[in-house]
Amino acid sequence: MPKDMMGGDDTGKTPKESAPLPVFATTSAPLGLMGPLLFAMASVTDDVDVVAELQQWPWVTRSYAQLRDGAGGGAPRHLIVMGIPSTDQPRRYPLRDAQRATWLTYREVARAENDFTGALLPLYLFAAAERESESQNSSGTLDVDQLTPMVNEYVVASAQRQGTTIVPADYAQRRVVLHQGWRDVSRSDAAVWESPCAAVETSVVRVGGVTATSSPLVQLSSALALPVTPAFTAAARYICHASTALWQEALRHRNSVWIDMLIDRTSTSAQTIGMSQKVVTWLNYAYTAFPDVPYIMKGDDDMYLKVPQYLSDLRYSRGGWGNTRKLSWEIPDGGVVPVTEAVYDDEECLYRVWRLHTSGVVFGHGAGYALDRRLIQASMNPFDQSNAVLLRLVTMPYNSSLDKAYLSLAMQHEDVMVGKQVRDHAEAVQTTCPRHRVCYLWDKRSRAHQVLRPPRTSVTWASMLEHYGMPAIPYYLHYFHKNEFRVAAEAKVALAHGANISDVEANATAHMHNWVRSQVPSTLVDLGSELDVDWVRGPERVAYIVAEEDEVAVYDVRYEFCEDDVAECSFESVE
Repeated sequence: MPKDMMGGDDTGKTPKESAPLPVFATTSAPLGLMGPLLFAMASVTDDVDVVAELQQWPWVTRSYAQLRDGAGGGAPRHLIVMGIPSTDQPRRYPLRDAQRATWLTYREVARAENDFTGALLPLYLFAAAERESESQNSSGTLDVDQLTPMVNEYVVASAQRQGTTIVPADYAQRRVVLHQGWRDVSRSDAAVWESPCAAVETSVVRVGGVTATSSPLVQLSSALALPVTPAFTAAARYICHASTALWQEALRHRNSVWIDMLIDRTSTSAQTIGMSQKVVTWLNYAYTAFPDVPYIMKGDDDMYLKVPQYLSDLRYSRGGWGNTRKLSWEIPDGGVVPVTEAVYDDEECLYRVWRLHTSGVVFGHGAGYALDRRLIQASMNPFDQSNAVLLRLVTMPYNSSLDKAYLSLAMQHEDVMVGKQVRDHAEAVQTTCPRHRVCYLWDKRSRAHQVLRPPRTSVTWASMLEHYGMPAIPYYLHYFHKNEFRVAAEAKVALAHGANISDVEANATAHMHNWVRSQVPSTLVDLGSELDVDWVRGPERVAYIVAEEDEVAVYDVRYEFCEDDVAECSFESVE
């Protein structure tokens, strides 16, 4: 919940704040800058029924319940929570649409359609975007400092809190009103890229005695069972910078998180630092908002994740390297996804990466890496004095005069920065992790790779995480993963009868292109022509089972301990 906001003077005027206030100032947001996008909306307007909406954001209510009641006493609802940084820009919307139509439909992905029940909970991370022109910068953007409470409001609120009787007095209250019909604006309408915030409107509140109120804030406080009902909230300073399209998306899919900073800037250097700011804020938020989730992940809005394989790998690694992977799959009674296990007291602190390293820093490619929550505790603690500089740089707007400071923490590359934090906090890792070390779970480039950018590699049965830059690609990848094992089985028979392997490959690829043409918008058709796929060629297949309902093959990929100069403990995939 946003925290109480101080403001106003004895004249009733509203001064401008010289520094931003933490909007999401709770224990689940220690930096005070990140929280459910729904709450950012509710901090400025009553035109969104936050209490009714909250019932459809169960991951939020569960989080608050855990913070209120403690994380113990039950199995976690999720094995891993993933933050997917994205931007409020027209070119990124098709990427998110493609993810939601493909790999985010896997059975164990928690989403609105299954009441957010699943081992993997993905949340999109948004912040205010810098406009590309002065006209855009001023269009539809309101000064929410106007919402700061005035003296009379504090007088009434104090009396209500203390239960005293005061002389009835009217006072003015200011809230943002939204454009009429904003929910129904089409994506093809230019207005959808403007703010839904229309104006700051003043209403007169008539106080007929001090009684309990049914204001949206009181109702929200009750719904979350907060120990204290705030009198006022700090307005999210940048939520009216967000487009109508983003407000619509947040209320449609209910898995958006808001960072109340102007992070998504136009210059390249500011963008890279902004991404690091997002990631650090996300890791801290996720660590505290989901206190029992074993793993926290950072993804991309242009990555594809073969979720059944990824989760199977993670469960296999948690079970111990000497054990056999469970190659069976069944849907429990009623289709309910089974709960996951909590963090084991004696298990390794895993850092699962698409392996890269530089200057002695091991890190995971930014497209997708996951950390045991204890590694975040050890390396990203915002209250640790060793992170004082990092905390300052994360919570301040980008400033080119601080480039040397950014460079010292590798903030120009968020993935390197995270790896460096883990390395530089080796002593804390030794203290926090049961086995006194970080253990890297490395996926080879044949499993996690670029599919368009150099160095390009072919998509094969072994592929599990693919990074791309075009919204059409995940449709091709989704078709491939759902059909490659069938094609291979049929090809085995055909090749035994003299068929040509190149013909088999070409025929399967043609079917893939035909399917994609029937599924994607016409503007995306044939954009996968640069994609290299091997239906039959590639590494020799290992044993697999087909995941029920998802209809993809889950392979018995092994991980073996490997000697490495830069890591004491590392296991690498073996295909």
